[in-house]
This record gives sequence, C-alpha cells and structure tokens, in this order.
Amino acid sequence: MDESRASRPSTGWTVAWLGGAVVLAAVVFAPLMTVGFCADSSIPGRSYCTSSQRSVVGIDTSFWIWLGATAAFGIIAWIASHAFWRPRRVSAEE
Repeated sequence: MDESRASRPSTGWTVAWLGGAVVLAAVVFAPLMTVGFCADSSIPGRSYCTSSQRSVVGIDTSFWIWLGATAAFGIIAWIASHAFWRPRRVSAEE
C-alpha cells in the first residue's frame, strides 16, 4: 500500500464532512423567509416599517452571512475531516 495514500483520508470521507457542513450552514443561515414589521404613529413622520430575512431556525441573516458561513463551515469541515480521520489497520492476511 502506498504510504502517502494511507496518510490521507479518502475523498468520500472529506466530501461527507463538506456536505454536512454545507447542509448545516444552509439550515442555520440560508435566508429563506422575509419578515416585516410596521409601527404606525399618530404623529406625522414617526411611522416606520422594517423587514429582514430569516433562516429556517429564525436567525436574522442575509445572502452574505450565508455565503460566509458556508465558506467558514467548509474550511472547518475540511480540517475536521483530516483531523478525525483514522487510517484503516491492515491485517496480517492482506
């Protein structure tokens, strides 16, 4: 068995970690809902309305936050896939 190949995780292992990170970032930070609020006032010029985007879990977010979180989670997942990978032990019969 090639020594350099044994010291790296398989592509499938890394893809699984990256896929999990992207799904987690999408659930927590993807802007899927737009919510708004209006406050009416009897004083002229004091009424206002606001709107924001929220994720599935209710966190105020935006496209840029989602994009940054996906990149950060991807980097962390890549590091974790290599840090927690344990090479398969080769038995004496192989």
